[in-house]
Amino acid sequence: MQTVLCLDDFTCGLVEAAHVLRENGYEVLTTDNNMVALELAAERPLDAVILNCHHDQDNAGLVTAVRMLQPHVAVLMFSGYCGVPCHQFDLADACMQKGDMTTTLLPLLRAAICQSRYGFCRSEGSLIVRRQSQTVD
Repeated sequence: MQTVLCLDDFTCGLVEAAHVLRENGYEVLTTDNNMVALELAAERPLDAVILNCHHDQDNAGLVTAVRMLQPHVAVLMFSGYCGVPCHQFDLADACMQKGDMTTTLLPLLRAAICQSRYGFCRSEGSLIVRRQSQTVD
């Protein structure tokens, strides 16, 4: 069973994501606190982290810390706001609008987990693209 950590300070968003994931066979850990999220990432293997991206809060430190603990974890960001700085979305393997979660979460999550396990990561916008991480001599 794949494990997904959901981080959102808005309870309804957290409940919605967890419900969709559990219905589809994922083990789901939830929190509304960045420090708890890092503790969970340090304690157990995760396949993916889904987090809410705010226009006035930078997630770069959190995503970097999670990836230091678990380099191959897939990171998905979602937001209900317009105007989130692009550099935040560049940290993620996939991005989605909060209102589209029930229709886009599962396909994006499956693709991001698959690609992160095989050395692909990062995205531009909501597209998951291949990163050339090694140079062949």
